[in-house]
Amino acid sequence: MDLLVLGGTSFVGRAIVEEALRRGAGVTLFGRGRTGADLFPGVPRLTGDRDTGDYAALRDGRWDAVVDVSGYVPRHVGQAMDAIGDRCGRYLFISSHAVYQRSGVLPGSDEDTPRRAPVRTVDSTESLDEDTYGPAKGRL
Repeated sequence: MDLLVLGGTSFVGRAIVEEALRRGAGVTLFGRGRTGADLFPGVPRLTGDRDTGDYAALRDGRWDAVVDVSGYVPRHVGQAMDAIGDRCGRYLFISSHAVYQRSGVLPGSDEDTPRRAPVRTVDSTESLDEDTYGPAKGRL
């Protein structure tokens, strides 16, 4: 299996890449190259910047699956999907527990836990704070 991991050198992405490599998958990383540059020597890296919309490095290539762990606002995911197009079998977006309502959420909550209402405007999804981070991810 050939995986493209958007992010992949910190937070949960690192564990996903480690496990994929352990299982013998081919992995390609896409990111800015600022975090974890010394991790995963020998793994191909494509450089771009989601904040500026630089997805040029994704123009070529084909993957069985894309794992997106670094999309913070809806346009990040939309732009990545546009850049990759139909050159992947599956696109998996890893979100955040922040999409779930805060009141009454206990450890052990699951997909049936009520979600926060998604934000509806582009302007509000570009400003990430306690009120917009989870709802922006809920929109995805």
